[in-house]
Amino acid sequence: MFASAIGTRLRAFGGGNVRMDVSTPPASPCSRPRTAFFADRDTVRLSGLGEDDQDLAGMLRYHWQVDLHHNNHVHPAVETSESPTLSFVAENHDDGTGVWLAASLTVTDSQGMTATSTRSISSRDRSAADRRGDVPERRPAPPIR
Repeated sequence: MFASAIGTRLRAFGGGNVRMDVSTPPASPCSRPRTAFFADRDTVRLSGLGEDDQDLAGMLRYHWQVDLHHNNHVHPAVETSESPTLSFVAENHDDGTGVWLAASLTVTDSQGMTATSTRSISSRDRSAADRRGDVPERRPAPPIR
């Protein structure tokens, strides 16, 4: 009922005036990574762009946190960034039980409201990924004609 009453004054509301300053949390869509896996020595590129109904894009704060999961525990915040993007070189941390990354983007607006989105990125053995054709070949781009 009051969701569209941003900045509205209500009169005769049980005696007196009430000012409704309604803020909605921002959105935090992750646009990258496009693939849901990585191999050892790959550059993982993360990006997202927050949106908010009340704040301009330049007023939003960003926080990336990448947690490494393997075996039965988590290595929190192995990579972090305070910008809309984050890039890092993936390392082989697999002990035979599998590895995956949880990449979370939190966007905070000027009112302190937050939204978080998380992407899971799985590890793949480079040689197996190369055999399947999942990892692009490491060749220079062809010349432009």
